[in-house]
Amino acid sequence: MRNYYQLLMKNPLFMGIPEEKMEPVLQCLKAKKKVFTSRTLLFSSDEPIPCLGLVLNGYAEIFLTDPDGNHTLITQACVGELFGHALTVAHASANIFEIFTSEKAEILFLYVPEFTSLQNCNCTYRFKVMENLMQLIAKNNMELMMKIRILTQGSLRKKLLLYFSILSRQQHSATITLPFGRDKLANYLFCDRSAVSRELGRMDREGLIQLGKTKIMLTGCLPAQHPVIQTE
Repeated sequence: MRNYYQLLMKNPLFMGIPEEKMEPVLQCLKAKKKVFTSRTLLFSSDEPIPCLGLVLNGYAEIFLTDPDGNHTLITQACVGELFGHALTVAHASANIFEIFTSEKAEILFLYVPEFTSLQNCNCTYRFKVMENLMQLIAKNNMELMMKIRILTQGSLRKKLLLYFSILSRQQHSATITLPFGRDKLANYLFCDRSAVSRELGRMDREGLIQLGKTKIMLTGCLPAQHPVIQTE
């Protein structure tokens, strides 16, 4: 695990933890690395999700599932990012949320202790990790509120413009990189992929955006400024 210390220390969960203390902290959290060679569904039982994950390689995606088996993309975690932290603390069941790895992935699983066990713990930095975790969950809640704002826009164009505006301010540029392709963008917006592609084409022809292979330049009017949750 020592090879990953620098990556781990960049994650807000370990903010304030000296490198020389990483090993005992990881031991305290019962850290376990697992390698996946194919797209894999994690936590497939009806039991509460027992641990959070930190992506070392590849990515992980969280989907919301409905009774009919339809999947809606909630978020994607890339290298160095956490996933499942709010679900773990909330003891959410895996029959509501499904978490998949990419085809090739390395995940570090961290087992969050019950708060009542902290008083019997000799690890000084466990308190700091738990404080960081609560801040991350609060931030995650704000990001979900922002997604709700996007989804409640009156039209697909307004959804796209608000989402692009948020990405522009997060990336500090009028030229943005989408975190995923059009299939997942459509899933994220609860829309049909062909409808998203058609609307992007119209926006490009009308001069609101310029579509590139991997980037989008915002050239027209954007929605009014809204608070943005920085994800860096």
